[in-house]
Amino acid sequence: MRSLNYITVSKKETLSTKQSNAVNAEIKDNELSIYPNPNTGEFKIRYDFEPNSTLRIVNNLGQAVKVIQPTNNQLTITLEGVSKGMYTVFIINDKAKIVSSKLIIQ
Repeated sequence: MRSLNYITVSKKETLSTKQSNAVNAEIKDNELSIYPNPNTGEFKIRYDFEPNSTLRIVNNLGQAVKVIQPTNNQLTITLEGVSKGMYTVFIINDKAKIVSSKLIIQ
């Protein structure tokens, strides 16, 4: 069993970092979880997406490298052709509520 590192951001936008030895770490409702983080471009996102939400991954220049209309609460994302570095994941719903978290590609 390998250790998973991920960052969790609640809808109240509080940031906490957790480490788990479980392959399927328990995630609380209404939290944005990205794991593993850091990663090599393939990672999972868990979040209680509201209808009409958009997930946007943005580089340090503010350019969107991936935009998704989520269809379920767990996504496996592969970023191909992106540089190593820090990215920001934004989730925006139709009420203009924004949740964000940092993503590190190694």
